[in-house]
Amino acid sequence: MHDWVREFWESIETTTKETDRWFQETSQQIEEVVKAIAQMSDDVSLQIQEAIATEIDRTIGEFLEPFEDPFDSFDRFDDGNGSAPAEGYEAVGNVRSLTTLDSLPRYLPPTPNHHPACIGCRHYHGYVYQGQMVVCGMHPYGWDTEDCPDWEAE
Repeated sequence: MHDWVREFWESIETTTKETDRWFQETSQQIEEVVKAIAQMSDDVSLQIQEAIATEIDRTIGEFLEPFEDPFDSFDRFDDGNGSAPAEGYEAVGNVRSLTTLDSLPRYLPPTPNHHPACIGCRHYHGYVYQGQMVVCGMHPYGWDTEDCPDWEAE
């Protein structure tokens, strides 16, 4: 009678071990599948992000293209006598433009060749903002002759 009890408990122990092994193998397989799915979703997510970023850049570029350089043909710094540009100014073909870092305002003083009517005027501003110079509040692009009607001593 003792034998059948021992055999019963041995069969329970064997069943328990086999069930435990099956659960461990299954959980390892599930873990591998989850890792593969996570990696695949990361890859797909990166591809989608890159595609969206590229499309956004292209769309914004197309939208902003007409506004890139509206003053490209505006010859506001040409003094008409063909002289070399003053410091801070650079000749670009027939157009003279300001040379500046796009994001930092920079001061350019008036010279005899560039804004001579502004020399010594208290209203002179002379800062360049993103490539566009503001001469003064009354005449943002400067005065064309040597005698500005709004000139006041500093």
